Amino acid sequence: MELPKYELTINEDADCIYAISLVDQPAIESNFLYFHKSEKVKFEFNEEQQIITGPALIPDIEIYRNDSHGEYNIFMSAQTIKDSAVRFFKNGYQNSTTLQHNKLLAGTTYFESWIVEEPLHDKSLTLGFKDVKKGTWFVSLKIHDKEIWDAIKEGDYFKGFSIEANFTFVPVNFSKQTIENKDNIYKNENNSMIDKTEFEVVAPETIAEV
Repeated sequence: MELPKYELTINEDADCIYAISLVDQPAIESNFLYFHKSEKVKFEFNEEQQIITGPALIPDIEIYRNDSHGEYNIFMSAQTIKDSAVRFFKNGYQNSTTLQHNKLLAGTTYFESWIVEEPLHDKSLTLGFKDVKKGTWFVSLKIHDKEIWDAIKEGDYFKGFSIEANFTFVPVNFSKQTIENKDNIYKNENNSMIDKTEFEVVAPETIAEV
């Protein structure tokens, strides 16, 4: 049986990414890259700079969820990712970093951000990333805390980025019976079915209703 599938969209001012978390199991299954003097990449950073770079979101990959709402998959389009990245900085969240979606980490700054437009010529390739998908959102984070930086270098606890956000969930493969059983679906002006329930996207295995 095919699982329900939702596309995450940002259709209102309230829909936005408000933090990025350092996690040991990133939902997009792509680890970040940390830089120090021994890192064998074209662009090297001094260890004292304590900078990590990695993908925050990758378009059109389905991410499995199993929570109080049941089992389902979610994905985001390249345009939604780009719009979300712009809104992240527009709203001033570039200093909002958490640890495992639980603890706010002070003294961090997302100082670099880009959307992959030409995968074969993108900066991410020179940094050591492989098979980068067009539309991927990359970020670079400056970490001022030496203990956190040392933990990241160990590679056991923090291995990637995971977003925290409010999105609008749009069902894309629901059967007629499934739609009839959902109380919070309505028709918009294009007569398409929209699920306006908002969620906070947190740890890789959980989504909590706001």
